[in-house]
Amino acid sequence: MSREDFSVQSASDLLNNFFTDVLSFSPEKVFSEAEGSSLERGWKTVLYSIRGYGEERDIGEKLAAHSRIIDLRNDVLFLETDHSGWIQLFGLYKKRILTALKKEFPELKINGFSFTLKKSRQASSSELRNITVEEKERWLEERGL
Repeated sequence: MSREDFSVQSASDLLNNFFTDVLSFSPEKVFSEAEGSSLERGWKTVLYSIRGYGEERDIGEKLAAHSRIIDLRNDVLFLETDHSGWIQLFGLYKKRILTALKKEFPELKINGFSFTLKKSRQASSSELRNITVEEKERWLEERGL
């Protein structure tokens, strides 16, 4: 090899290139390029393959309908569900789901899940209007309290 085969870059250029690559990582992009399907579609396929017993034969479809992927970091799949009961059901089927994900996406090393609950549409305390002392007293007085 000659000297021309090596290029010299400044430390700032190396760090800039590194962080640009790291921050632009998208699991969906990896799956769409490598597998021809998106992460979300593969996730749904895995969940649809899960069958329960008795009345819960379609449990996989229900899990898919009430969950969505948020992120994939450090071998952990971050999921959002709309109720804590679904998180418990994911716990029951965790081993099956992880095994199926490893078959569907062997290039990934998904070792577990992390859950968040979908924010409800109910008004939070920060969205409620603060009332004055006079308004409170008038309200209580009108009701004879």
